[in-house]
Amino acid sequence: MKNKRLMTLGALLLVTMMSWAGLPGVPFYKSITSSEYNAHSRNYDVACDDYGTVFVANFEGLLYFDGATWRKLYTPGISRVTCLARGNNGRIWYGGHNVFGYITSDRTGSLKLNTIVSDAGKQKLSDVDLIRVTSDKVYVHTTLNKVYYVVGDKSLKFLKNDADKQFLQAYAPVRKMSLVPMALQKQYEGGVTSITHNRQHALWGATDNGLFWVDTPSIYSRLGEGEGLKGEVNNICQLGTTYYIATMQGLYYVNGTEAYQIPGVSLACWQLMPISGNRIVVAASEGLLMYSGNTLSKITSDHTLSVCLDTKHGGYITGEIDGIYYVSASGSKTKISDVEKAVNLSYKADKVKALSIYGEEWELTLSEAGGKMHAKSRCVKKNIDKKTIMPSARVMKWVTPFISQSINCLHESSEGIIALGGEFGAYFIDTRLGAKDMSKPCQQPYIRQIVAMGDSVMWGGYTKGTMVPRYNVDEIELPYNCDNIVVTYSTVSTVLAYPMQYRYRIDDGSWSQWSSENKVEMHNISYHTTTIEIQARNVFGNVSAISKVTWYKNVPFYLTWWAYLIYFVLINFLLFKVIRWRMRRLMRQKQELETLVDERTADLKRTQADLVHMERRATAGKLTQGLIDRILNPINYINNFSKLTSGLANDLKEDIEDEKEHMTEDNYEDCEDILDMMHTNLAKIEEHGVSTTRTLRAMEAMLNNKVGALTQQNLVPLCLQAVTVTRDYHKDVVNKHGIEMKADVPSEPVMIDMDAESLNRAIIALLNNCVYSVGKKAKASGAGYKPEVVMVVSKEESSVIITVRDNGVGIERTIIDKVFDPFFTTKPTSEASGVGLYLAKNIINDHHGTITVASVKDEYCEFTIKL
Repeated sequence: MKNKRLMTLGALLLVTMMSWAGLPGVPFYKSITSSEYNAHSRNYDVACDDYGTVFVANFEGLLYFDGATWRKLYTPGISRVTCLARGNNGRIWYGGHNVFGYITSDRTGSLKLNTIVSDAGKQKLSDVDLIRVTSDKVYVHTTLNKVYYVVGDKSLKFLKNDADKQFLQAYAPVRKMSLVPMALQKQYEGGVTSITHNRQHALWGATDNGLFWVDTPSIYSRLGEGEGLKGEVNNICQLGTTYYIATMQGLYYVNGTEAYQIPGVSLACWQLMPISGNRIVVAASEGLLMYSGNTLSKITSDHTLSVCLDTKHGGYITGEIDGIYYVSASGSKTKISDVEKAVNLSYKADKVKALSIYGEEWELTLSEAGGKMHAKSRCVKKNIDKKTIMPSARVMKWVTPFISQSINCLHESSEGIIALGGEFGAYFIDTRLGAKDMSKPCQQPYIRQIVAMGDSVMWGGYTKGTMVPRYNVDEIELPYNCDNIVVTYSTVSTVLAYPMQYRYRIDDGSWSQWSSENKVEMHNISYHTTTIEIQARNVFGNVSAISKVTWYKNVPFYLTWWAYLIYFVLINFLLFKVIRWRMRRLMRQKQELETLVDERTADLKRTQADLVHMERRATAGKLTQGLIDRILNPINYINNFSKLTSGLANDLKEDIEDEKEHMTEDNYEDCEDILDMMHTNLAKIEEHGVSTTRTLRAMEAMLNNKVGALTQQNLVPLCLQAVTVTRDYHKDVVNKHGIEMKADVPSEPVMIDMDAESLNRAIIALLNNCVYSVGKKAKASGAGYKPEVVMVVSKEESSVIITVRDNGVGIERTIIDKVFDPFFTTKPTSEASGVGLYLAKNIINDHHGTITVASVKDEYCEFTIKL
């Protein structure tokens, strides 16, 4: 009996080949890099369920994509998923190094791993290299050539039946590389580990360097440089079943999924004109050419931009650089008009309409006299925009996915295939297959996830205990303090050429605009019940049924009815008090005057207290300065004596080595251990002593961080000097990682009031941080990363803006508000004290300026000084 999976995949291959019969080019495909799914680039296996979810066995864990978001599941212990299998009931089984189990969902609908065997459990298992699911059993094969089967979804039992072993060992996954475009095969040559398909027969592939997705079968295909077609497409025509394409780099013909250049035409081809006898007249940079029976011949040698046929006399009218010419059937050439660069010509009843590159439409009336052709020219229209082809209403429904691109040419064959050309290459649309898909209703979107307050998953996308998503979710209850909620959704399938579009409305309000965005984010959520309705629209404009999300936000206690009753009582009580206060007001005027005098006296006392406080601060500063000096001396002694003692310990170790023969082995080993401990303790003393000294120096810098008198000076040389000083100071790091340090400053002087010494310190502190950031990222990123530090000085009305930006590791959003705090640093304590940015901010403030920071983790960090 043939394997069921082999039969299924064979049927898929047959359907796919039939659907692509007669449609040139390759299907649309997409390479998915590790940065998109936020995991390791190496993938082992891929599987799909019936509801549009793709599962990937990745080096870091088990990934899954529900059409809206990539997510990750981690295995327990020291384990790794390397193989996947889909059961008949839709369940996804996984196995690999020290792990085996299946995927299910928890009470919130979030997917989780139900592990049957792992290195953390009692039952042990070697590496699983194959999982096979039949109608009644799940078989597991390991690298030790042992076979198990699943018992009750809870354990594995060793398989002793040799017939079943042979049946399992004979099973092998079917490779479907024939369905993968050649460009992808070349890109992942030798690195494709698994290929599968979903319910819509779209192919997913796992590789050693990412993933890929092939949209097949589809009514859309394309030809580009990967398929041999080079240059911007100017014109497309068809002879029989063969397509010919004119590009800026020559003339091509299409054979299946590849384009082949016709020898003899290597420059720009502008127009193709099929004529009787299976011939094509070609307007090209190399002249007016005739292509017939795989043979190319020249009619003229001058650069020809356009051509049309004189059906009455049998000649050609050509648009060239310097005018319009008439080429007779015998090959003689006559200039009939001075209209330059005519890019479009049409002939009808002895009249020729010509459109020039300048947007002018001319009409030429042809006449023959003395054996030569003549023409009278007149301009009938100007300022015509012919940058792109605008399809007719009938064709528009098919070319909607590409209408935003500049279309140079459009060709519709008698078989119902539409071809488009432009900078993108060539696109083909099979309206025969599309006619069937057009009548199908659009798929209803599934609710994939609901997240409240940024990280609380209220709905994970699947019904509890199953892997079945839902169209409607209505049991969501939000806490009263929830201020935002994000709803993501997607359909089972989409088209790479034209992503599914969505719209939504809230509480029967107005529908939003159609967009490919598949999530709704709401803030300032009202209390009680809220309903969001979501619809999808496919490439043909068909609208799906409505999916709904309904939640209830609890009312806080202070907005309940009994709270309002308390408010009513309190308001009445306050009114009563106010009335009594107004009745006694006259009687209390004297007391109020006395109170006013007392308040003024108190203000005076507070002012005196403030002065005393300032004096105390000054005294505390002096005292702190004295303490720093007093503490630094013993710390220096500690550091110095630590170094000296370390040297003495080394001398002692040498003496013990000399006396080794006179000591017992135990005494010698004890002495060595004691000396090693002394070295370790002395190193720690020195390390912490240096760190304490650095902190004290930082405190001393904070006390001495004073800005002198501000005078008018030129800011430009100061900034250039800061960049130069920083580059020289970090010369080793700059040269090692190839850090590019640039300064973009105005050519004219920029005069501001400043203390040059202190402002220079502040800017150098920022540049030092930038160099540290890009150097740290360069160590981790490798050769592809280009570190860069840029300073820009610009004027803005009455202010001067100094921007210092780097493309280093950036600053996390959770700590960006702390970077200017004293003694806050992300560097090790042995490298920094954390006062650089604090001192820089104080210097900027003393210059009556501001400093701000903006950053994205692992992308950039930018400090902006406004003076």
